[in-house]
Amino acid sequence: MSPNPLRLARGTTSTISSRALREGELAQATDTELEHVGDGATLGGRTLAYRDEIIDFPISDYSNSIQDAINAAFTYGSGKVIVDRDVSISTTVLLKNYVVVKIEPGVTVTWTGGSSPMFSSASDNVLLHAGIEGYGATLAMGANATKAVEVYGAWHCSFRGFEITGTLVTSIALDLRGDASGGANQVGGRHCAYNQYADILHAGVCGTFLRLYGTDANAGFITLNTFTNLGAENCQVRGIEFYGWCDHNEFTGLTRVAMYA
Repeated sequence: MSPNPLRLARGTTSTISSRALREGELAQATDTELEHVGDGATLGGRTLAYRDEIIDFPISDYSNSIQDAINAAFTYGSGKVIVDRDVSISTTVLLKNYVVVKIEPGVTVTWTGGSSPMFSSASDNVLLHAGIEGYGATLAMGANATKAVEVYGAWHCSFRGFEITGTLVTSIALDLRGDASGGANQVGGRHCAYNQYADILHAGVCGTFLRLYGTDANAGFITLNTFTNLGAENCQVRGIEFYGWCDHNEFTGLTRVAMYA
């Protein structure tokens, strides 16, 4: 009897890897829930991790390390890192493609390191479809963190819902930077575009609340981003800085920035 073409072949990883999958044929491993697709050349084909199937990666499974959980989700192909407890970080957490960090309500992420950002991305690459969601959560910068969230070449990323505190008068809370030397997004550019920043409050002291830092007109400009319901209580240097090469960014809802010298 020929196999049913409407039914996905299933079996353990060892079973799948021992059979020859025709090119394009799919099979699902029951012990890992990973899909395998045949390439017409090797037994078992290669594993897939569908990006529309978001898998949770709680930090408790990774010794409460946000970075280790992000790395695991990135290796899988996509995922949501769940920060469900207060945690301290002393080195910059690097965001990665197709991974969202979900900080639960009431949770505080506290910076205990030196003069570095709390969250960033690789400066020599783009950041695709990533972000931080933290309604009811706090990013505590303290007196040393230079930035709360810094991203390079971000494309279709989302940052929303968290509160920021800090006391460093030269800090930058939110920093969007063009990437002039790394990879490329889906349209071949390295610019920060189509990102959303919403419902973010800086309740402490900062130098600059929001900076749009484009690097050049061709690869690293900052454009078509949306900022909704932002607020800063005490900016010592600038509220919103349009550093350069930025255009067509939209501010909606209420954006309130208080300046104090």
